[in-house]
Amino acid sequence: MRNLLVFIVFALFLSACTEKSVEIVEQSPEQNVEIRITGVKPTMVDPFNVSINVKGYGSDETVTTEIHSSELDSENVKFEWVSENECFFTFIQQDNTIRRMHLLIGERQLQLKEAGSNSADHLSM
Repeated sequence: MRNLLVFIVFALFLSACTEKSVEIVEQSPEQNVEIRITGVKPTMVDPFNVSINVKGYGSDETVTTEIHSSELDSENVKFEWVSENECFFTFIQQDNTIRRMHLLIGERQLQLKEAGSNSADHLSM
């Protein structure tokens, strides 16, 4: 019985040390803009280290941030395209706080900033 308990604790420890990688790709309605979100979660207790890559109209830029969530998927990452050049996307974190990003992109501009009520920080490219 004791050996079984030691084995279960060891198995749980190993699963907590397993790195998780996720990639989400979203395209604008006319497919001129691509948002690629790549997340790496070093262990079960760490936040995701997230890279947000935006490509379109000759631009190709990446910013990074941390997202506190157990998963990154269609349940907690939502995209809302206002137009071909404007998108809001949100991350719903594990404590139900929302981080909302605002993307504006065109021939002469690329702007990505955090637009949520939880933070006024800007992500600049």
